[in-house]
Amino acid sequence: QNLVCALMIAIPLVTSLYVLVNISYLIVLSSSEILSSDAVAVSWGNQVLGSWAWMVPLAVALSTFGSVNGIFFSGSRVCYVAAREGHM
Repeated sequence: QNLVCALMIAIPLVTSLYVLVNISYLIVLSSSEILSSDAVAVSWGNQVLGSWAWMVPLAVALSTFGSVNGIFFSGSRVCYVAAREGHM
């Protein structure tokens, strides 16, 4: 039951954050900057954050570790419950 509640909160939250980030990219950067950039987030960070642009790669790294943590704990639990209920 907690997993369902967490998914019902997390999926819309992540989707809305993704849309807001993309809107921010479109507002700050021109289309030629977006097309010529190898990493749009780094270009956005250089324009918006200035000397604090190093926070963008750090946030990506922390997000990656957070995702692995969530997959590690929830993925094994989902497999366990699915097997227990006879779905696997």
